[in-house]
Amino acid sequence: MDSKSGREREDEVEELPPEKRQKVNAEQETKPQELAKPESKKSGGGGGHQVLGALKKIGAHIGTLSKFKKASSLLRQLFDQDVLTVELGEETFKVIAASMSDTSRCQDPTLRKEYYRLISSACDHCTLFNNQQRLQLEVYQIWGVLLSEMHTDDNFVFNKVLKKIQEIMELLPEATEVDENAYKDWEALSKVNDEPNCGSSGKEKESVDPFDLDALLDTGGKKKESSTWSPELCLVARREAVVDCLKTAKEKYRFAWACTSVDILLNAAHKYKSRFCLPQQETIDELWRFTKKGKAVRKQGPSAVEIRRDTTSFEQARSEWSKTSVSHRGKVGGGGDHKSEMWLG
Repeated sequence: MDSKSGREREDEVEELPPEKRQKVNAEQETKPQELAKPESKKSGGGGGHQVLGALKKIGAHIGTLSKFKKASSLLRQLFDQDVLTVELGEETFKVIAASMSDTSRCQDPTLRKEYYRLISSACDHCTLFNNQQRLQLEVYQIWGVLLSEMHTDDNFVFNKVLKKIQEIMELLPEATEVDENAYKDWEALSKVNDEPNCGSSGKEKESVDPFDLDALLDTGGKKKESSTWSPELCLVARREAVVDCLKTAKEKYRFAWACTSVDILLNAAHKYKSRFCLPQQETIDELWRFTKKGKAVRKQGPSAVEIRRDTTSFEQARSEWSKTSVSHRGKVGGGGDHKSEMWLG
């Protein structure tokens, strides 16, 4: 054990040559930093377990309709704080897949904006996921982002979204028998997700697991289903997402500023309908007949009801006034008791 005091050591250092003195001082300065490194690594590992626990708890609630907004907000906070790593990518993707178990919710006016924010955050951090998960995330982007952007009254934004949808259709391959079989699997998967006990009944879930222990405990004996789709199923889902966009475009046909753009999109869908599965082709044919009928009606001109609906009260009054014949002088002084001559002069 070294019995020298701190003062004696300082004197010995001062007696050394300048080169050795600088070396000793440098070693003494680096020692506190080296001791601090193990503590930082230890704190990082604990944080990883906490984030994993948070992801599991969010995943247990994000599929419930009444708790979706709060759970989605917590997941977006984890994205924004950059605490999610590649090691947690699989668990993170499970949570996103649970939120998209019912894709019809993306069109709910009360949830549309939150889905837009969630999927946009996931796309900004797509490096956390593998290639197949990124392809599935692109399909989620059609439902969560493009569909939301279609609900706008901005003609420029609307046309931009329709152009993106048309580009997606152009990249789709021709549908084959393998795709038809995959579509049957997609329908079966959709029926399972539409069941009442699949994320929509919060009270039943709370009665079975009131303390959310299933989300934190590992079910070792049970075989966990993968949240990642196969390439064939992912392609079918992409086609289905495009069809949902076409249906939403049809709803915008009631606006005069959207009719021409919707006609172009639905005509392009009819042109590429061989790239969709048979049930999807029937839907596209129905939409195409609708737009064909709409164009024929527009050629005849607007009806009286449409004219009154699209004009303001001032324009309607001005139209009525233009039909009346009123003299510039009117009947002032033209007859009667001539009382107006007093103030007309």
